[in-house]
Amino acid sequence: MRASGHSSGWPRWHFSDSSSSWRCSMSPTRFVSPDAPPESSPARDGAIMRHPTPGDGPHRSRTVPAEPAPPASPVADARLQSTGLLPPPLGTPIAVAYRSIIAHRNRAFDRRERVTQLSVPVISVGNLSVGGTGKTPMVMELVRWLRDSGHTPVVSMRGYRPAGLGSEQSSDEYAEYRLQFPDLPVVVSADRASALRDYLSKPNVAPGTVVVLDDGFQHRFVARDLDMVLIDALRDPLRDRCLPAGWLREPVQSLGRAGAIVLTRTDLVDPSCAARLESSLRNFARPETVFAHARHAWSSLDVHIGEAATGESTAWLARRPVVVACAIGNPHAFIAQVRAAGATIIRTIIRRDHHAWKPRDMDQLASLVRAEPVDGVVTTCKDWVKLSGVPRRPASIPFIVPRVRIEFTRGLPQLREAVLKAAVGHGPAEARRA
Repeated sequence: MRASGHSSGWPRWHFSDSSSSWRCSMSPTRFVSPDAPPESSPARDGAIMRHPTPGDGPHRSRTVPAEPAPPASPVADARLQSTGLLPPPLGTPIAVAYRSIIAHRNRAFDRRERVTQLSVPVISVGNLSVGGTGKTPMVMELVRWLRDSGHTPVVSMRGYRPAGLGSEQSSDEYAEYRLQFPDLPVVVSADRASALRDYLSKPNVAPGTVVVLDDGFQHRFVARDLDMVLIDALRDPLRDRCLPAGWLREPVQSLGRAGAIVLTRTDLVDPSCAARLESSLRNFARPETVFAHARHAWSSLDVHIGEAATGESTAWLARRPVVVACAIGNPHAFIAQVRAAGATIIRTIIRRDHHAWKPRDMDQLASLVRAEPVDGVVTTCKDWVKLSGVPRRPASIPFIVPRVRIEFTRGLPQLREAVLKAAVGHGPAEARRA
């Protein structure tokens, strides 16, 4: 699958499979070159593609000339330029059946069949499509808002574990929450309704005053006071289709359930494109739905060398040659952020979402760093919580982990007001939406 850039200088992304929280069948590894020329073929599984560096010959200097940041582009994620999991002859009829099933399911929930009412208000954070839109950093931001306002939030999540992890090991998102908020109650269960009922009824735990559902838009078994939907501005859902012909979990008409819609990564598109996307989405939302725009801002860097860690400003990355390694739902946006920080990407290694990093992965990273005199490996916090525990991690390799926070560029006061209003409940429990 391939997407070409909007203008010269904007990376052209090629990749050979997709990652999604729906656990689709995928090959185990992707190696991606964001700068591959348009005529090149998609990266083959298992191949390592080298990024071009300034000048001729092998890269030897540990400091290279600064690269200009790629211009803002309205181009959607590469997946939207392709068919979905299956090509049209197979994907289209299955997608029609899938939409019918989703419509039947939603009608049942609209009638409040099998919907659990909890004793406390519920706020859901979710999305329409598979892949990453920034739900985890958004949930963390809501936790900060709620705590600052005197609430005791409890996070509920499905808790997908990477393949290869045992039942006693936690998911990567759970580990992120533990890292950022050691005292935050996080209830992990596939049966969220039962698990939350059990937790809230325990006499020996601190009572939660509000529940935040991580990835809860499609999980309608728990009634909620606010549905917040995140939409990646790089991936216009109006240009997409339902699984498996496209990447939508449910059609865009489902935005009628949302009380708040947040366009994320709006800094990576032209402002006019973000405005047009919002205008189009308003046709499917309720009149009172709150809209906001946000970006994933890097506040600082954590540089880990062996067991030691130091804090650095984001300027530390400027003009440094690095390897990028990640296993997230939308790796290309992360790559764009690394480039925007001024780093020179020598090689990029991408695994599928929720990949469990293993010793052989660490050996490969070490081999790459030895082959190319780079200043470290840039990875996400979601990946670092797994990489940090992998055996044979060389003490000499710096792992650079950006600290990410949601930064709002539009609609923050209205969104915060909607969240805090939902946190005290809109009224009787029976008035909540499924």
